[in-house]
Amino acid sequence: MRTAIVLTNYKRPWNMAPMIEQCLASVRRPEIYLVENAENAENAEAALDSHAFPFDRVTCLRSGDNLGPGYRFEIVAALPHDVVGCIDDDLILTAAQIDALFRQFEIEPQRLHGVWGERFHRNGRDIVAKRGIRGVEAEVDVLNRAYFLSPSQARVGSRLAASVGYPRWRDVRVGSDIIASYAALMAPMCHDVGPLRDCPTSNDPSIAVWRQSGFYERRAAILASLMARDRPGS
Repeated sequence: MRTAIVLTNYKRPWNMAPMIEQCLASVRRPEIYLVENAENAENAEAALDSHAFPFDRVTCLRSGDNLGPGYRFEIVAALPHDVVGCIDDDLILTAAQIDALFRQFEIEPQRLHGVWGERFHRNGRDIVAKRGIRGVEAEVDVLNRAYFLSPSQARVGSRLAASVGYPRWRDVRVGSDIIASYAALMAPMCHDVGPLRDCPTSNDPSIAVWRQSGFYERRAAILASLMARDRPGS
């Protein structure tokens, strides 16, 4: 199975070096794509300059502009691999955890696999959320923070994005996790892969996108639209 990892230095370029080190240690030997998508490109370069990575396995993709977190799924859609892992810049998975998620996708390629998720249900006109699901083996509605998926699923996600008003993945500044999670035949799985290493800034309102005003409201329209549909191919 051909494997790859897509990382983006979107908000936290200082985490790229330890994340790449873990990816390089994976027994699956994924190709690694680093999206130079940081808000501060100078800081991003400085964060990597002191590390000697084998750049035959690390490809830097310079977007020129900060295209947001949705852009990584646009990259996934164009890759020739069987499975690609996308990991948020505030979560440092170990090599063993990365291997476990590749293995889970190999067992069940009809769905996305990750380590953190949300469930939703309707209560009248309201959508009720259970967030922060982790440390369990459980089906969820939406994955957050890590997404192991196929390029074909990312291409389905691109069509879903267009159907909810975003012509390209890169246009989805908030809610790309929802669209990706609905792009497979089956609902995503959250896996217990052991303790997770969070960046200390994961909850920092000055950095964390999910702490910004209006974050959940902006996701609500996407979620409501996709919850009302059947999954692709079902």
